[in-house]
Order: sequence, then structure tokens, then C-alpha cells
Amino acid sequence: MASRPIKRRNSLPIYAIVGDGYSEKIYFEQLREVEKIKNIQIKPDLPNRSGKGASFVRVMEKAEQLLEQGYDKVYCIIDFDTVIKEQKTGSFSANKARLEKKGIVVLICNPCFEIWYLLHFKKTGKLFSNCDSVADVLKQETDLTDYSKEQAYYNKKNLYKYLRLKLPTAFENAQFLEIDRDTQGLYFPKAEIFKIIQALVLKQKTRIFDNFKTPLSISMNLFFQHLPHSYYIISLSNFNEIKTFI
Repeated sequence: MASRPIKRRNSLPIYAIVGDGYSEKIYFEQLREVEKIKNIQIKPDLPNRSGKGASFVRVMEKAEQLLEQGYDKVYCIIDFDTVIKEQKTGSFSANKARLEKKGIVVLICNPCFEIWYLLHFKKTGKLFSNCDSVADVLKQETDLTDYSKEQAYYNKKNLYKYLRLKLPTAFENAQFLEIDRDTQGLYFPKAEIFKIIQALVLKQKTRIFDNFKTPLSISMNLFFQHLPHSYYIISLSNFNEIKTFI
């Protein structure tokens, strides 16, 4: 069945974010509300978890569907612990390359989205075998002593707002993980969420980064050095809306 085209209110470009969990969905909803970014629409359209095949494949298929529907740019967030668990790294790399040729931006969290939260507190190259091990560190070594992956926790606590002033630290620590990336092992942490933060927050809310530890020029050089060719910065004055499908 053909994908239903999106409805445009005007000629401005429309962007979509697709992932495989409610934690990402709620985080970006909170970002939209706290930063008061207009014309961003969050749609609770979850990939079918009961479907056959690797979960990352379903997320990627959803991203392709959104592109076919007419979204101008699609961001696809992948929890890499699932890829490793399913022993599908080869398949993932092939699918990632295929999507990037279409202009879809594939962003990796290794092992999972929670690594982005941890980087708000500390710089780490610790090898995490799964998401639970990251959650344990969050509870034991950060202010998030009550952290839980349950949806009720996310509904109760505005994590984006709580961590907002630590964004410069998270941004810097995530960039640090990209240095000599190809020389690191399979379990080395990764949090490419910083690239979406670059697009949505850094350019618009520079005051958050007033105390950025690394000089911004150095940080930006590092950022662009490791930026996929298919990625570009979104100017908030030139887009209509961003929808998240997570």
C-alpha cells in the first residue's frame, strides 16, 4: 500500500525523527516544550515491535516510509545494543549506507539512548554491554538516583528540563567519543544525539553554552570533522515543523 503523503501548511521544509522507544519520544517532546520551539509536532507513532525481523530494521523501514511520504529530512535513531545482541552489525552497516544514500540521517546510541543522559554528568569511555548497565551507573554515580526506564518515570520527570543546564557538558563529552572512532571496539559508547541538539538548540539557544569548557571554535571543528556528509544544520528560521515517530 502506498504511503500517504504528508499535508503541508506552507512551502517550508518538514523534518521527522524516528526511533524505537518512548524515552526518545518523551525527551524530544520535553525539548520542544522547554525551548518553546514553534511548529514542531510530536506524533506517537511507534514502530511495530511485534513485527518480524530485527528491531533496527523496522525503525529503518519506518524512516524510509516517512521519506517517501514527503518529509524533507528524516533522522533515524538506533540503539546499538540491539544490533549487537541480534548479531546484525553487518546487516546494520549495509542498511545504514543504503539509507544515507537516500539522505536519511542515521544516528547511533551505543548501547542505548541512556548514554546521552550519562554524558551530561561525566566523560566516559566505559564499555557497556547493555542498557541496564548504563542505567545502573546513572543511579549510582549521578543525580538521577531514581532513574527508571518505565514510562511512568518519564511522564513524571521532565528529564530534558532537569538536565538542560548540563547540555554543554553532554555535547562536549559526546564529541569526545568521536575522536579516533574507527580505532575503538564494538562496545565503545556513542551518543550521536548531540547532532540533533546542535540543530535544534545550540544555534538557537547559545546562552546555554556560555560556560562551554571547550572553546566553541575547537568544538565546532571537531563536530564538523566527524559529521556524516548527509547531515546538515537546520536553521530554526527556515523550517515548518519536525515530527517525531518514536
